Amino acid sequence: MTLFSQKSGDNKWPLAICIAGFILSVIAYYPGFMSPDSFDQYTQATTNHYGDWHPPIMAAVWRVLNKVYKGPLMMMLLQQAMLWCSCYQLLSTFRSFLWRLLVLLFVLSPFVQNYAGYIIKDVQMAFACLLVFAILFRVHFIDARLSVVKGLLCIILITYAIWLRQNALPAVLPLLYFFSYLLVRNKLHLRLFVFVALTAGLYSLQFPFNKKIVHAEKEYPEFTIYLQDITGVYHETGDAYYPASMYAKGTDTARLRTRYSPITFDTLAYTNNGEEIFATNEQTIKELRNSWLKCISAHPFVYLHNRYIGFLYFLRVRNGSPFVYWYPRIDPNPYGFVYHKNVWSDKVLSYIHSQGGMVYMRPWFWLLLGIVLLGAIPLVKDVFLRFAYVVLVSSSLLYLLPQFFIFQTDTDFRYVYWNCIAEALAFCLLLIAVFNKKALVSN
Repeated sequence: MTLFSQKSGDNKWPLAICIAGFILSVIAYYPGFMSPDSFDQYTQATTNHYGDWHPPIMAAVWRVLNKVYKGPLMMMLLQQAMLWCSCYQLLSTFRSFLWRLLVLLFVLSPFVQNYAGYIIKDVQMAFACLLVFAILFRVHFIDARLSVVKGLLCIILITYAIWLRQNALPAVLPLLYFFSYLLVRNKLHLRLFVFVALTAGLYSLQFPFNKKIVHAEKEYPEFTIYLQDITGVYHETGDAYYPASMYAKGTDTARLRTRYSPITFDTLAYTNNGEEIFATNEQTIKELRNSWLKCISAHPFVYLHNRYIGFLYFLRVRNGSPFVYWYPRIDPNPYGFVYHKNVWSDKVLSYIHSQGGMVYMRPWFWLLLGIVLLGAIPLVKDVFLRFAYVVLVSSSLLYLLPQFFIFQTDTDFRYVYWNCIAEALAFCLLLIAVFNKKALVSN
């Protein structure tokens, strides 16, 4: 018996399992959990008025789904469909009952299910990436070639993932290369051309989409990162690099210095009532960016030290504000959406809640595991399995490490949600490589 299935005849029970999992998940999370960020996206979808702070593509998709059934349900169904389709693709790739069971345990793990019902860009990005990998993984081992339908679906999902988060592109690069490899297996130069062309094309298309199609207004608070770094240097050295326009507007920079925290920029950019401390426009943001470049050039080690301290909080090596490892609710809202628990949801939520104190519910664990998995690459002897394994590990690390420079806050597990999914699946492949060397299909 080989590890990887080569026929579809033994895939009936995996299909039944995934359909049952989809239904039970919908019952547990109905109609889908929503936070203020979720409602911001929903409001954009209902009003057809978009901003770029949250991804316009998600609101645009939600607007289309609202034509089928208005509310959070359709978006929650989309997330569950991506998750359980991924599960089916993986289950149908394996023939061994033991490894199919391992895949199922991965999907049902508390660090996957804790956000599965939460309608938020991080989850949709993670599930889109997971489904792309699952499709490509099956093609890699089972299918003779990447079909047109699967190829187009992967392109759509990759595009969606890239457009969902500002920092998604690094994580998607290994998946794009996997796609390019399956498209052009034997011609390296052509494969690299396809990879570069797809990367540049899919990433750049979001800008005309945002500006010309949905007419998204500029809302993303780009200035906050600059402000935090400048104030951090000011806090440590006394050297203020604020642009002249801030002084002209009477900004109390001394007060900014006392409000500085390496954990978050919110204390600098906003008052306690959530209002911006000073108004910004394209010109002031440009001036702030130039001042930021001068600041970090003059004090690179202070800048890196402040970022390092903040990153420790982000990883929860140090504890700052309360940590959100799940979001099992719908916040008060003007739409009347309410989450009603049932017997099944009580069991599911109790299971997740009981795992809240475990190390795998903390971001530092996934950075550590990612480094360990990177070092374990030589243990994966089979070249085909190693290729898939490296895709997952590199995608995870490329997603997490840039957070050193751009992290926003230390409060939410969702910022490392793709990391735990990618690394947990990579760990499963590592187990396969170590314990099933003779069971691998010869490719």
